[in-house]
Amino acid sequence: MIGYLTLFTSRARNLVQDLRRSKHKWDAVIETGKLDDQWCKWESERCEIPQVCLPICYTSRNHDPSQSQKQLHIFCGASECAYGSVAYLRSADSNGDIAVSFVAAKSRVAPEKLLSMHRLELSAALTGAQLAAKLHKTSSLMIQDTILWSDSTNVSQSPYNNWESLVKATMECLDGATISDQIDEVELIVKAETLLFQQIQLEWLPDGIASLREGKEITCTSKRIEHNPKYDPSDGMVGVGGRLRQAEGLPDNVKHPKVLHPKHPITRLIIKDFDEILHHYGPECSFAKVR
Repeated sequence: MIGYLTLFTSRARNLVQDLRRSKHKWDAVIETGKLDDQWCKWESERCEIPQVCLPICYTSRNHDPSQSQKQLHIFCGASECAYGSVAYLRSADSNGDIAVSFVAAKSRVAPEKLLSMHRLELSAALTGAQLAAKLHKTSSLMIQDTILWSDSTNVSQSPYNNWESLVKATMECLDGATISDQIDEVELIVKAETLLFQQIQLEWLPDGIASLREGKEITCTSKRIEHNPKYDPSDGMVGVGGRLRQAEGLPDNVKHPKVLHPKHPITRLIIKDFDEILHHYGPECSFAKVR
């Protein structure tokens, strides 16, 4: 149910983790005690699941979808047991009437390997960015703005001062706790970098992405869009248009390079990384290499 039962299912996953920690064999009977009581309590609540119901419409019936302003609010949080995020849609019509509805949720249990609350809070923020990217890519709603919320100062004051450490941390969050030998590391790097690029665009161009996805043009009054943008449905991102689109034999990522805000903190880390690789050769050289 699009994550609405996340709190219920996460408890079961935590119980399975506790069973593994207690060294129970797979065919052993759970002895009477704390774990048995918790499991029986969880199982007794399953009969209440059919009582859960959600409205079909995201907005009020009195709202005109074409005239209402829509904001996606995503709240991120973490505990020692689990972390995740939940998304709500806030709609306001021309009369000032406001409606708020649940959209989706995403969660993961904390890995068995002990992690600091600092890392778990950053992992929660990552699930929020993933949820935002997925909703912008798959939803038919015209979302004008996306706001991610976190009460953690670790998220707003990230310790990552270079691009490599940020990508590595994102990879670890994507893969759970550590990078597994069975997973193609190159593929994981590309996935982590793409997610970070998506985060930049979602914070910078939420209304533009929604319009382009619907096949609509961006108004010229928007100072954010200046390069005849093209929406790529394969990754839900916006690329540059221009004359290269007429070129034959070039791959799409060359014809339509992704647009990033030059002052976004993540973009600054990318520029800083290239500047250090080029041994501070100059802004023109760094700019050419980044492109």
